[in-house]
Amino acid sequence: MKKTILFLGVILFFSVSGFVEADCFLVKENDKVIINEGDCKSRHAPRCSFNIAISLMGFNEGILIDQTHPEFPFKKGYHDYVEKWKQPHNPSLWMKNSCLWYSQVLTKKLGMGKFKEYITKFNYGSQDVSGIKVKTMD
Repeated sequence: MKKTILFLGVILFFSVSGFVEADCFLVKENDKVIINEGDCKSRHAPRCSFNIAISLMGFNEGILIDQTHPEFPFKKGYHDYVEKWKQPHNPSLWMKNSCLWYSQVLTKKLGMGKFKEYITKFNYGSQDVSGIKVKTMD
């Protein structure tokens, strides 16, 4: 399973690398660093690259199935300040458009407990998830 997650992470990184500015790219397995590029010592606020972490969580938990599944409909009340977000999204469109509401739906489906657990295991960012409001999503 770890190799599958690692493989998916590398594929997702390279598929969205044109859309995000990477400050660090780090791949570890069993505490052994395989790839270390850029400034990986500094902590950074999540940007759209955070979608990569959420996608790994979603695939590992069986919520995300492939590039086109699941597709979630856009609902009134979701964040819609980017015109491209006002349509149904699947994993591929989510990554392409960096759609905030799709990330929030996935986070809700994970549940706050699992989400916190993954953030801790990934040692991701500041690990402060207090600003995540998963209970308000439909």
